Amino acid sequence: MGAPPANVGAATIPQSNPGNAKQAMELLSVAQKAVTEALPKIPIGSKVHAKVLKLLGDLGKIVSEAGEEIHANMQTMMQMMSSMKSDGQMSALNRVAPPPPNQPPAMMPPGGGAGM
Repeated sequence: MGAPPANVGAATIPQSNPGNAKQAMELLSVAQKAVTEALPKIPIGSKVHAKVLKLLGDLGKIVSEAGEEIHANMQTMMQMMSSMKSDGQMSALNRVAPPPPNQPPAMMPPGGGAGM
């Protein structure tokens, strides 16, 4: 068996990237706007006009569905980041060690503490 062909493997396979997906949706929105602006210039009733109308409907569905999916993915990612942050804070609190033996105890708050 010989070496695998060049440009084949995990490094060359397109990977999912939320930033790329968002940019793609922005470009599709720009395309939708351009096609919408071109529509009035196409003769009504022609085959091209009918195809462009269908294209606009399809683009509208794609942009709205993908936009919702991207928004949901971003929401999930933000929740995960928030959870990781709070989990990190909790684990840091759990790792707190007692003060060294030669260190004085923490100062009492002014007024002698609660209930005085």
